[in-house]
Amino acid sequence: MSKENVAGFFTSLVDGAGAALPDDSAAAEVIETARQKGFEFSEGELHSVMKEMIHTAQSLPGGWGWKLARSLGLVRNT
Repeated sequence: MSKENVAGFFTSLVDGAGAALPDDSAAAEVIETARQKGFEFSEGELHSVMKEMIHTAQSLPGGWGWKLARSLGLVRNT
């Protein structure tokens, strides 16, 4: 398990694999989807990578990324 696996999973989503995740995906759903694609990581690692992405003004995965960030407490609910 590693942060590199989170980044690798997010990179793999560029090919449209992110469409398989609903917009209201919970962390457990994202982790399970990633695991099925060969990327193993913990919720803590997912949280850490998303936090870093937000702080460095990178795009989060479309649809579910920002909603998940809100549910993880990384950004405020508006």
